[in-house]
Amino acid sequence: NKVLNTIIDSLKEVVPYDAAVIFLINEKTCEIEQEVSRGYNPDFIQKLHLKVGQGLSGWVAKTGQPILVPDVRKDKRYVVADPQTLSEIAVPLMRGKKIIGVFNVESKKVNAYTWQDVELLKTFASQATITIENARLFKEALHKRYLEKELEVAREIQKALLPKRLPKVKRFAFAALNVPSEQVGGDFYDAIKLADGTVSLAIADVSGKGTPGAILMSNLSATFRSQVRRDLPPDVILERVNKLFCETITSGSFATFFYGKLNPRTKSFEYANAGHNPPLLIRSDGSMEFLKKGGLIMGFLPRVEYNREEVQLAPGDLLIMYTDGLTEAENKKGQLFGTERLIKVVKKHTKLPPTVVKRKIFQELKKFLKGSPLSDDVTLLLVKAV
Repeated sequence: NKVLNTIIDSLKEVVPYDAAVIFLINEKTCEIEQEVSRGYNPDFIQKLHLKVGQGLSGWVAKTGQPILVPDVRKDKRYVVADPQTLSEIAVPLMRGKKIIGVFNVESKKVNAYTWQDVELLKTFASQATITIENARLFKEALHKRYLEKELEVAREIQKALLPKRLPKVKRFAFAALNVPSEQVGGDFYDAIKLADGTVSLAIADVSGKGTPGAILMSNLSATFRSQVRRDLPPDVILERVNKLFCETITSGSFATFFYGKLNPRTKSFEYANAGHNPPLLIRSDGSMEFLKKGGLIMGFLPRVEYNREEVQLAPGDLLIMYTDGLTEAENKKGQLFGTERLIKVVKKHTKLPPTVVKRKIFQELKKFLKGSPLSDDVTLLLVKAV
């Protein structure tokens, strides 16, 4: 606006006016929006919203043609912005062949302007467009740098929260993968060996992207870790985490969360699911099941009761926990990676160690995307009984 204010003040030296306005086209709303103005009633001009094609300036924005109106009272296209206006000139702001806005000047006198004034205004508009574009590009560059810095912060937050290494326990092998998208989502996973020898396994996905999503994930991670070392079943842990999470978030924030407790001695896995993508359990004989038992996603209601379930893991069984960034990854054809494709690739490699299986899944995902960027984080947490 500083640039536009300078331009509109300089304009008076080229073509005298009683009132003037610079409109820029909003392509999303198809409106010409008043950016800066002089000589109008501030309350009125701020409320003036014109569609492209509406009014004299809207007509110029639509056609790209300049207009000279000696007496606006005789032109049906005129929309009153100042009751005292009698004559008007409007010329387009052009970026190449594209119309980006309109210069509009008005006078309280009839026949105040000539076509020579129109030519002067066109020339001025041409030069002003270069200045406006340079200012816009500079603003975009600053905004891009800000977003890049914000994403860098989000990545650092996310990286700091994820486990540096996975637990080592007898008769079980673990693997994990986290691939941030360009926007950085709110994925989180954790794997902690507890004092009693059991292993806490969690995977979650919070709403939001960038720094807000990372901060929300940080909040959820801290809340979870404050509860997980208590000797409580998964359903109670989720109930407590959800209640604490609801107390600290703003309206509209939420998270899906899957939590399970692995007992290496009994080979049992007790879990509860708060609206997360149901993990896939592939048995050594090729049969499979989804771990759905649980309840509502976190963040909607502070008091939610969750259900829990226990499954036994036999040698060769493979458990795959994942976030929706995997199954909802979209290629250039608009196709989703999907659960069926995940099942297919896992069944094909189920005999392999989990570190290899995760790599095979990601290779299949990259093959499917064919260069399309990830729109969301992809996170995997695998457990195999050996």
